[in-house]
Amino acid sequence: MIINIQTLTKQDTLDFDQEVDLSLESLRLLSNVTDYKARVYGTVHKDGELFTVQGFVDVTLELICDRCMNTFQYPLHATLDDQFSNDEAHYLEDEDIKRVTKSSIDLSDSILESIAMAMPMKALCDVDCKGICVKCGTNLNKGTCECEKADIDPRLEALKDIFCLNSKK
Repeated sequence: MIINIQTLTKQDTLDFDQEVDLSLESLRLLSNVTDYKARVYGTVHKDGELFTVQGFVDVTLELICDRCMNTFQYPLHATLDDQFSNDEAHYLEDEDIKRVTKSSIDLSDSILESIAMAMPMKALCDVDCKGICVKCGTNLNKGTCECEKADIDPRLEALKDIFCLNSKK
């Protein structure tokens, strides 16, 4: 997404609101869908040679649940907050300031960064997702399985019979 900043010579702020096509293949979402439509909106503030972009990205992603492996729709609301400058001194002293190319600001990388930062650490289709059975693979949200539920940590397995031995004496 390119924002033309030539109009900021007459005014200090510029509002933007666009629907953009995004390719999120670089984020490796493990979903078959990599192309999304997103709404990007916010303002650009000019302070001398420094341009501050503040706004939001709204997109609905198709993710795979980390527990049950089903795909689900995840509405994501990410925050944009970046600085740009066409003065070399600004981006040499602060590595977070990005370069203005000609008379425009390219928000493509900023949009991808904000989406990556807003992604959940654990993608869950539902807070109460039960996941899948580790033995038979049954989706426990859709039904139950007949597997034995006694999960014992292999490091502590030697201690499992300690109470049984004491009760026999």
